Amino acid sequence: MELPTAVYVIWIVVLIVAYMSVPLLLYALTCIVMAARKIKLYAEETHGASSAIGADLGNVVALNETESLLTVAHGVGDEIAEEAETIVKVLVQRFEGAR
Repeated sequence: MELPTAVYVIWIVVLIVAYMSVPLLLYALTCIVMAARKIKLYAEETHGASSAIGADLGNVVALNETESLLTVAHGVGDEIAEEAETIVKVLVQRFEGAR
């Protein structure tokens, strides 16, 4: 039993298409692998940067303490300003009384 010529033609066309698609598949796989490597590098850089940011976030608690200390210092500054005004008033009174 011999195969018809159409079967041979179809078989040859399928083989040609398969052999021609191999370079395209290799190109596509190469692009995918290169993109995956870039993603891996970006992920490593991002991980390193986020670790450094995480280490610096430990100092945020100290900012709360700084804010409370500045509030206290502002209050002390206000008290000093009030006392300085009182001293100025007394000195002005003494100066005017001495004339």
